[in-house]
Amino acid sequence: MNDQYFSQGAKTTTYVDNATLDYSSEEVQKQMFLFNAKLEECEGCDEEWNLPNTLEMWYDRFRDFSYQGNSCDPTNTVKPDAIEDYIVPTATFYSDLSVLNIQYTGDIESGDFKITSWRQDIQVKKIDEISKQGV
Repeated sequence: MNDQYFSQGAKTTTYVDNATLDYSSEEVQKQMFLFNAKLEECEGCDEEWNLPNTLEMWYDRFRDFSYQGNSCDPTNTVKPDAIEDYIVPTATFYSDLSVLNIQYTGDIESGDFKITSWRQDIQVKKIDEISKQGV
């Protein structure tokens, strides 16, 4: 029965809760990249526990949205060739995020907010023998 429902392993949820950070700053955005890269790689683990490309995080969708030209700043046209090198401009971070949020929710009132916390999920590989597999 375990294989029927959990053949790919479980999802691990990470909660980030820090209202003192300015998530629109380039430095904090870079820290989010680094944190998530280390999470996906399972840095320091004996095995690669997390399945590749399974991290689900709001920022990735938002960055793609901004990179694709949906920025509220019409001068935001010079972008790196690869989205991996793109940082959402601090000056339009929250206005761009508001536009994306309104598109998702359809609620025009949902556009005025500040990020203080979020959660993200990653798929963990199936553990066949708990007592024998490393950390």
